[in-house]
Amino acid sequence: MSTPSFFNTIGIEALAEQVLLSRQVTYADRHQIKQAILGGSLTEADHILLNRILYGIRKGILRLAD
Repeated sequence: MSTPSFFNTIGIEALAEQVLLSRQVTYADRHQIKQAILGGSLTEADHILLNRILYGIRKGILRLAD
């Protein structure tokens, strides 16, 4: 059963807000990101938010927490 895109968008928006404010990506955050990507029902806005998170990790703005 797949969840509606509406709920994924709210989840991705909340996740992105939490990650960008705390400047760290936890294991649980990484798991949620992976599940969202594998679920395949991401909107363009979700992709933009996830790309910002990945950019932050690559540039050292965000750190990976255990």
